[in-house]
Amino acid sequence: MMMGRKTSITVRIPIDLLDRLDAYGESEFGRRFDRSMFVVEAVMDRLNNITEGIHHG
Repeated sequence: MMMGRKTSITVRIPIDLLDRLDAYGESEFGRRFDRSMFVVEAVMDRLNNITEGIHHG
């Protein structure tokens, strides 16, 4: 069995952005940030599925 290579992606979030997220809490900015993270997670899942398919033939 061939073991797939683990790929990791590091996302750097500036401290001032985190401070703004804390300040806004449940505001529109916070909701937009949550939606953006959902999109990023969905894309990453899709990429992982593609790479798994490549490794497993």
